[in-house]
Amino acid sequence: MAFGAAKMGKVPFSGIRKVFELARKLEREGRDVVHLEIGRPDFDTPAHIKKAAIDAIEAGDVHYTSNYGTIELRTAIADYLSKAVGQTYNPENEVIVTVGAAEAIFDTFIALLDAGDEVLVPDPAWANYSAAAVMAGAEAVRVPLRESNGFEMDPDEIAKMITPRTRGLVIVSPHNPTGTVQSVEVLEAIAELAQKHNLFVLSDEIYDQILFDGRKHVSIASIEGMRCRTVIVNGFSKAYSMTGWRIGYLAAAKPLVDVINRGHQHNTTCAS
Repeated sequence: MAFGAAKMGKVPFSGIRKVFELARKLEREGRDVVHLEIGRPDFDTPAHIKKAAIDAIEAGDVHYTSNYGTIELRTAIADYLSKAVGQTYNPENEVIVTVGAAEAIFDTFIALLDAGDEVLVPDPAWANYSAAAVMAGAEAVRVPLRESNGFEMDPDEIAKMITPRTRGLVIVSPHNPTGTVQSVEVLEAIAELAQKHNLFVLSDEIYDQILFDGRKHVSIASIEGMRCRTVIVNGFSKAYSMTGWRIGYLAAAKPLVDVINRGHQHNTTCAS
């Protein structure tokens, strides 16, 4: 008997993970491998983070948390965002701790996209955005990033790709894999389009602390009129080398979080 939803035929196995599995096989055979396929810093998780986790386990802090995550962590996240983004988020109901940024993306698309909807996704980009959109029953429409303009998103090109089915737009800044940091001017133009066409924006900002050449990260949520329609996705994998810990988060206005948390509740209950 054949099983499998038809939509899964549009979801290829991650090429990144194919290479990763091959690399791990070589390591098991004793080969020395330099990993360039996965987004992982080249240092260990800092010792004070590991000690805090050990202390929590030994203290018996091993049970369910709120679906939103522990209030202590949500408060710390909100404090960080007030400095990094310049927007205030209520830790009680505008922040969700997720199983990595990947779950935050998946839950957002499950909650905000219906079958037949379209979401604009930069190309190239991490495969999960398109895959999550397809699994939500929607279609990922690829917005090409071109070397000729430094791999920034082109608002004019985005405008031409918006249709009556378009519901959302993905921004990744700093961008994976090009490293491009979107300029304020580009973000302002995209913000104008999002407001004109009533689009939500998923802003993946997990590389916001990995910056070079004096570049400065600006969140589109900081632009006037965008807080109410932007879902910020971030986490601790990159800045703190905690890829295996699977701790991420999303922050958004309460009406967005209210619906996204329903998907999170039934997906993973709560982060570890």
